[in-house]
Amino acid sequence: MCARSASANVGNAPPPDTPAKAAAAEALGACFPAHGDTLAATAQEVADSRRYAGIHYRLDNDVGMEIGRELARLAAMAVTQGALALAP
Repeated sequence: MCARSASANVGNAPPPDTPAKAAAAEALGACFPAHGDTLAATAQEVADSRRYAGIHYRLDNDVGMEIGRELARLAAMAVTQGALALAP
């Protein structure tokens, strides 16, 4: 496990950018299934880089990734049920 950087004063919480990256990967993966695994792996790599840098803990990233994936699933469900309209 990587030691936390002395300059990192983030606290123990999901990184704000990780859910966005996970949601984008999930949504794009649904649109482009042939690239879904690559997109998910790229989002995970970005999240891991913040852990390797000592900015966040693994649990922070794992929770952030799950939040993002769930947001993408909820958004997709809202669109398919007509509860959320996409701009033309």
